Amino acid sequence: MRSPSGHERRRRAFTLVEMLVAMGIIATVGVMVVVTMVSAGQHSAREGAREDVMDVLRQARMSAMDSGRGSLVRINAAERAIYGLASTVRAAWHFETFDPVSGVTPGAKSMNGTLQNFVGSPVASGKVGLSFDFDGVDDYVDCGQYPVYDQTEGIRLEAWVNPSPPPPGVTAMGIIGKGNAADGMSYALGLAWYGAGVGYGVHAGLMIDPLAVPGPGVHLASYNPATGSGTTLPPNEWHHVAVEFDGSEGRLFVDGRLVDLDSYRFPEAAPPLPYTPNPVPDPNPGPPPGTDDGFSAPARIVPVRTAPLTIGSAYIDCPGITGTFPFEGLIDEPKVLSVAGGEPVHLPDSVPIVVGDPVVHFDSLGRLDTAYHGGSPIYIAVGDPYQTAKLAADISSGATTLTVSPTNPFPPTGGFVIVGPDAFGNYEVMQYDSVPAGSPTELDGLSGDFGRVIGASWDHYVADDERVFFARVIEVDQMGEVHRKTLPN
Repeated sequence: MRSPSGHERRRRAFTLVEMLVAMGIIATVGVMVVVTMVSAGQHSAREGAREDVMDVLRQARMSAMDSGRGSLVRINAAERAIYGLASTVRAAWHFETFDPVSGVTPGAKSMNGTLQNFVGSPVASGKVGLSFDFDGVDDYVDCGQYPVYDQTEGIRLEAWVNPSPPPPGVTAMGIIGKGNAADGMSYALGLAWYGAGVGYGVHAGLMIDPLAVPGPGVHLASYNPATGSGTTLPPNEWHHVAVEFDGSEGRLFVDGRLVDLDSYRFPEAAPPLPYTPNPVPDPNPGPPPGTDDGFSAPARIVPVRTAPLTIGSAYIDCPGITGTFPFEGLIDEPKVLSVAGGEPVHLPDSVPIVVGDPVVHFDSLGRLDTAYHGGSPIYIAVGDPYQTAKLAADISSGATTLTVSPTNPFPPTGGFVIVGPDAFGNYEVMQYDSVPAGSPTELDGLSGDFGRVIGASWDHYVADDERVFFARVIEVDQMGEVHRKTLPN
């Protein structure tokens, strides 16, 4: 056999070099393609997540305007989940007419009520058309027992009321409720009398699953007799009263204004773990005990399936108020609504979410509800974690800053700051803390780049365990409009 010539050996060796070079090029290109694909995937995930969040916010706003009752969106940053809650009418009675023979008054969706113990006609002038006049002795409307009354995840009760001054010895009046002394209470809305110089306070009770909470239920009150503060109703006037519960918060309203709030987040004193502070101040904080209840969310209402829903009388079991109390005065347009959320939208694991307030409330006109948010817009950011190096470079180069807070440029107590934009018009979001200048916890790294910008008394720093995001930023403005945040202030 002929051995290879020198030329053939050189050619074979050159071919091997070419192959190694080609393999190196292929590997480099492959890495570049993978990096590009990963980057494109992250970009797509961020964009898709932002659109999902914006869709939920916009749907909740439309629901608030369509229903005229407002709505809210909850954001669980730990689980990267967002979902909206809205109310749907389950039963309503207009009290415009009744059958004098059967005593039946028509209700929405064929859930009629039957008049009990009325003498003569109960019809009187109402807030909307006509109303029913209750004698405060023994008459009421029995609305039967229907499955839709046994709301467990969330419920809203509302009515127009024009109460008369109570007879001597009467301390409370029931507006609407479901329960009895034998089986307990599912929920009730009523009034408590505090004297001629004060008027009525609005009270509401919801019996929560005792296996899921430390206490028996949630009690909301518009007036605090211990401090003499809160909202009261004078007799012989029309007022709209409502209570709603969504599994995380109980809210009491008078004439559309929030008058009491109980939450699993404990609105007052420093809470024990795992509770977190409530960013919404309670309009009617305790004492006395029982007016501010904490519970573990999500909580559910215990249904009482053996008692009818009653209007004009209600079984109430709240601190200081226990028993079946008839109503004296006029009631109009009572309603029962469910408060429930749609399916939660879960963001990808690679797309965390940052928000200053985990609950976004829209009022009946689709605006940000000033009872919860004041006059400030809401900012939400979705993005990729741990882009610390790029953030540091942006800050050291004097990037434009936009603060997710009413104060500017850096809230002295810490908060969220948006820096940017980058070449694509996007912003980064940084969560940071502030400490007195010279504090032992002060960091000399990033704090030197933007510390002391509001004076010599504070330094701002990013701790090692805090998250920094390359983010897509969403703004919900005061009018409730949901849009991308693309330009600095």
